[in-house]
Amino acid sequence: MSSEIRLRVLGSGSSGNAAVLRAGRTRLLVEAGFYRKALEARLEPTGVRPEQIAAVLVSHEHGDHSRGALTFTNEYGLPVACSRGTWDRLTAGRSNRLPRWIRLRPGRPRRIGDLTIRPFPTPHDAAESLGFRFESGGAAAVMVTDLGHLSEPVTRAMHGAQLLLVESNYDEESLWNSRYPAMLRDRIASRRGHLSNGALALYLRRNLPASVRTVVLAHLSENTNTPDLAERTARRALDAAGRSEVRLVVASRRKATEPVSTAPPPPRPPAPRPRSLFSLPRPSSVRVRRV
Repeated sequence: MSSEIRLRVLGSGSSGNAAVLRAGRTRLLVEAGFYRKALEARLEPTGVRPEQIAAVLVSHEHGDHSRGALTFTNEYGLPVACSRGTWDRLTAGRSNRLPRWIRLRPGRPRRIGDLTIRPFPTPHDAAESLGFRFESGGAAAVMVTDLGHLSEPVTRAMHGAQLLLVESNYDEESLWNSRYPAMLRDRIASRRGHLSNGALALYLRRNLPASVRTVVLAHLSENTNTPDLAERTARRALDAAGRSEVRLVVASRRKATEPVSTAPPPPRPPAPRPRSLFSLPRPSSVRVRRV
């Protein structure tokens, strides 16, 4: 069994989400929030062919996570792994050409190839939405987006993981100053909505497990967040916690993000030392012109 889990995000945001997870000889597609042709195009630069994928995991039924799930799996004869609630929503009104279903239940591990999947419930306004903890050998990775708060089942799933992909959806000030209708703002900020930069930063500063080596910020809002703002907020929290060694990666919306893994990341280069008064030229070395 592999002792390393590798992850590459194919795209992450409100317009679509998908990622490839690898361990040993097993490859999983986690989320299928793009149409089939777009999924194929995003997979191509990763070197993973659709036929090599063991299963497609779907966290919940919202289109930005499930849009291409049925067409992609039907095209390549792949199973869909999700909760009962998600499966019922995905297949509602369909009576033929359904892929094989692998039922995922919180608290019940499921083995697919070289990976053990431990699903856990997430607080989101969907039918039985899930987050995923993946284990292989001594390696563990957690992927969780679309959650209104970091509930106890979510934080418990993170214990002992080396790699964490987590939502950093919106900046609070940007959300409340946005042109979104009040009802939409309230939904996003609710405890069954999405996770803010500030809420994630608080967790990173106070409760991030010591085992975590890499954090991937995902599902950033295009209208109420920016990659730079999300990264700066998270980086400050990690540095304040004395966790400057943690690698921080922001998932891209439009293209595949750089690969990450549960292996220790390369050390961060030391930050440049700020100039102080003591680094200024000594008075005796400054020539003064007499007039």
